[in-house]
Amino acid sequence: MAIFRGDGGSGDSSTDAYASQIAVYAQTATTKANEAEASATAAATSATNAANSEAGVSTDATAAAASATAAATSATNAGTSETNAATSATNAGTSETNAATSATNAATSATNAGTSETNAATSATTATTKASEASTSASNASGSATAASTSATSAATSETNAGTSESNAATSATNAGTSATNAAASATAASASESNASTSETNAASSATGAATSATTATTKATEAATSATSAATSATTATTK
Repeated sequence: MAIFRGDGGSGDSSTDAYASQIAVYAQTATTKANEAEASATAAATSATNAANSEAGVSTDATAAAASATAAATSATNAGTSETNAATSATNAGTSETNAATSATNAATSATNAGTSETNAATSATTATTKASEASTSASNASGSATAASTSATSAATSETNAGTSESNAATSATNAGTSATNAAASATAASASESNASTSETNAASSATGAATSATTATTKATEAATSATSAATSATTATTK
């Protein structure tokens, strides 16, 4: 078994082993020296940075004051934001209520939409029926136009007849005037005839009275004649007897 002999490792303790170890130490020393130089350079840089930082302290102090002012402003703004947050919370509650109302309205609108769809189908059917009715109405309108043309012709004829009737009416008015004059003359004649009739009636009454008197006289005379006849017969009989 090999014997441990320190950093030189196991094996023989020849000069080459020590030399190799010394070379390692030398390399390490060089590395450490370089690291020390780098550290010195870094220290110098840090010193420069420290000086610069000291100069920046004043600026930082000013900035700190400004930050303090800004902090106070931020605190005020925070209070305002808190108030706004409370308002927003209230608004959120209102919005929630409005959302519920909107949901209800949406459901109602959906129901209405279904009803509208049904109504639209009904309207479409009605529109088809109305289109058919419109076609029928158009045919009727054509017939009515023909009838209107015929009526216009009839109206023109009636207008001509009206003119003739107006002329006839004027003639009739003239004739009526003549008839009125004749009627007045006839009325005068009738009045005269009525007077004459009254006179004739009086005369007839007188004649009737005279006739009655004459009849009575005739009766008396007939009685007397019969009496005379009787007397004559008696005389004749007496004469025959003598």
